Amino acid sequence: MVTLLEVVSSFGDQMSLQFNPSKSAIIEYAPCRDSEKEFEVQSRALPTLNSYKYLGITLCDGKNYLEEQEKVWESKAEKVLRQMHAKSLWRFNRFEVTKIQWKSTAVPGLTYANSVTTMSAKLRRRLETLQREAGRWALGEPNANTAIEFIDGELGWSTFEAREAKSKLIYQARINEMSETRWPKAIQTMMKIASIPTKLLKEKVSS
Repeated sequence: MVTLLEVVSSFGDQMSLQFNPSKSAIIEYAPCRDSEKEFEVQSRALPTLNSYKYLGITLCDGKNYLEEQEKVWESKAEKVLRQMHAKSLWRFNRFEVTKIQWKSTAVPGLTYANSVTTMSAKLRRRLETLQREAGRWALGEPNANTAIEFIDGELGWSTFEAREAKSKLIYQARINEMSETRWPKAIQTMMKIASIPTKLLKEKVSS
């Protein structure tokens, strides 16, 4: 890590670029002998935090590194559901409005980066419940005990499990075509050699 930061600092100096340490952070996922060491970029220390938002995903140092992000996903789904109720309540065609809004507003935000992240089974079940609630609202039966198969058939929505699986299969196909020098391919090869199971594999076993 120190060597990599030195390379970054050297590149910044050569290109007359000033890196902002407040836009980066160190997160310790496991105790190590360098825990007290300060990491610097261009002679300025990087902060050590318990969580950090990177490319729209909040990572934390807990047992579940997506624990805080999963709260964001659940809150976002509930917010879209409330907005959908308000916008489609007095519309001429509530079915179409609800169907389009959930697919165009909720789904992209909840499936963002799911090709490289794995939400917990608990959160996935919660999102499926909220999606079925949106489906019942679209069908005009918000409080009815409507069969899941009927909702899925009428709305044509995929489950979040299916969306995640499809996204990961596509990304895995991309990795398979990469050269061994690319980071995703190198990391996956290393994990296979070291017999380190991914979170996705653990979720499949627990399910």
